[in-house]
Amino acid sequence: MRKRSIKTITASALMLTLLAGSVVSGPVSAVLAADTTADASTKNSDLKASKIADLTSDSVLSVDMTDYQQYLNDYKKTYYTYNGTELKTSVDLMKFLKDSGVNTVTVKIAVKPDKDNAKFSLDNAVKTLSAAKEAGLKTNAVLMFSDKQTYAKDQTLPDGWNKADSQTAADKLLDQAKDYTKSTLKTLADGKANPDIVTLGNEVNYNFLGLTGNDDNDWNGFYDLAQLAKVVKDSDKNAKVAYGVAAPSKASDIKWVASALDKVKADYDILGVTDYPDSTSTSDLTAMRDAFAAAAPKKQFIVSGVKVANQSSDGKASVTTQTNDIYSILNATVNSSNAGGIVVDSAAAVGDWNGLFDNDGYAVKSLAVFGTVQGKTIDTTGNPYRDGTDTGLKEKKVNISKINNLAANDIRGVDISSYEALKNAGVKYYDFEGKEQPLMKVLAENGVNYIRLRIWNDPKNAEGKYYGGGNNDVATDLKIAKEAAQYGMKVLLCFHYSDSWADPNPSGQIMPKAWEKDKGNTEKLSDDVYNFTYDTVKKFTDAGVDVGMVQVGNEITKGFLDGFGSNWQEAWTNSTYSDRNNAYLKAGSKAVRKAAPNALVAIHLETPDANKYRAIMDSWKKAGG
Repeated sequence: MRKRSIKTITASALMLTLLAGSVVSGPVSAVLAADTTADASTKNSDLKASKIADLTSDSVLSVDMTDYQQYLNDYKKTYYTYNGTELKTSVDLMKFLKDSGVNTVTVKIAVKPDKDNAKFSLDNAVKTLSAAKEAGLKTNAVLMFSDKQTYAKDQTLPDGWNKADSQTAADKLLDQAKDYTKSTLKTLADGKANPDIVTLGNEVNYNFLGLTGNDDNDWNGFYDLAQLAKVVKDSDKNAKVAYGVAAPSKASDIKWVASALDKVKADYDILGVTDYPDSTSTSDLTAMRDAFAAAAPKKQFIVSGVKVANQSSDGKASVTTQTNDIYSILNATVNSSNAGGIVVDSAAAVGDWNGLFDNDGYAVKSLAVFGTVQGKTIDTTGNPYRDGTDTGLKEKKVNISKINNLAANDIRGVDISSYEALKNAGVKYYDFEGKEQPLMKVLAENGVNYIRLRIWNDPKNAEGKYYGGGNNDVATDLKIAKEAAQYGMKVLLCFHYSDSWADPNPSGQIMPKAWEKDKGNTEKLSDDVYNFTYDTVKKFTDAGVDVGMVQVGNEITKGFLDGFGSNWQEAWTNSTYSDRNNAYLKAGSKAVRKAAPNALVAIHLETPDANKYRAIMDSWKKAGG
């Protein structure tokens, strides 16, 4: 999980001044802010992208949107602008891409894709490319001449297309490819999706259509590519023809490709290479560009496919590195004699580490690099409530009046379970005068007398890494509670009896990893509950923390641990489940009474419903609770 810079507003402390009897009127200052971040993706000083002077109107600034229809229709994803404005239609999305600097939308098309390769369907291509054209974008249709995605070493023929093991078979195969090309382009044109660029082949080397031949007299695959270019030109004289080839391991070998295309008199406009950054550097691309220009001076060289990560398992990739990488790769293809270009793969794959839309469908700010290289200023201001930028709330004015007849023991509490994690991420806290202060001091001075802390048993994976969400194990919560004690605040300990969030959802009451062995054994699980509760509460009281209340379970309306039922009736009226739940509640309550005799014990339910609550309390009462 990347750490975010947080600079936002919280009115919690201000709102609680009313409980202390104060009247507040005036602007709300920031209580929570940050001036540093561990994530380089937000450090503008690390960005290398700038205007590329030699770009022209012919430069290809493209994103591959092959995944779009699948994510939109099958995965039900929603797309948003940088600031969270929903892109309600496909045309809206395409206009947004254009506003961000993209000038071309690319899709890959398979011949007869099966269910697993449905994203490559011609129908999906028509929908995506027609929307792009309506938005004023140029389009690029990549014909792979296969039923699935093709690669340098995998140019599998479509079903029903036979290998050319004789001249007759080779002629038939070429005729099939011609007919397919002509039919596909007609379908695209009929759907108002006629492409501005038709890319023939994807990651081809010398094996297009499974053909071989790489000596001076035998250029079978390239010959067929040349014949297909004629079909494209006959279908649409305005369309540019591109060839998609695999980047050679040695940059100078690109001359071999240019020579092969020249020998078969191929009429094309663009040569695109698929780039794998791990094996091809930007200096390799520059050398490739120059070598190709020397061999084919009137043709355009681009990177026709590349995946660029904004996240990685080693933590090195970020939005900043993705931005810089896109810029560097594009820049490597451009000079005064080559308009160059780039096609960024997986752009529409929501949440994909190589995509340009994050897990929630929000545009990743690296998308704006397409505008930056053209010298445009793209507004990438995000949703402040989501990305931690200034919400503007500090300029708002509020009036809060005193509530009369409050008792001294009234609970005026806030949940600050994520406090320690936020501090570790660089968050700082300020009072209403803008002075940096300890959060506990700000809360206490504004009437807070209780803090709530969730407790997870072991919120780490097998590698010892925290799951996130505050990292609330006992050690983390003790740090927070000790600080609260310095300001005279009581602590409410909320036991989830889980290693992560516990709630009424079908998978929401997950048993702690260490207790799985005791599942189905109510006596042993009761001991687990008792021991963990007692040991934990005792650690807090021994540390001088004023434990005012302990919550035994979290949102246990449908039960908890192995007493979790499909609904609340099953959990509390079916003895198979209710006996377990009541046993665990008793064990937890008993532990609290022993470790902190003066602490209140709370049972935590959700969804206010008097009848539901009455039935649950009746079950608890009958069990002797």
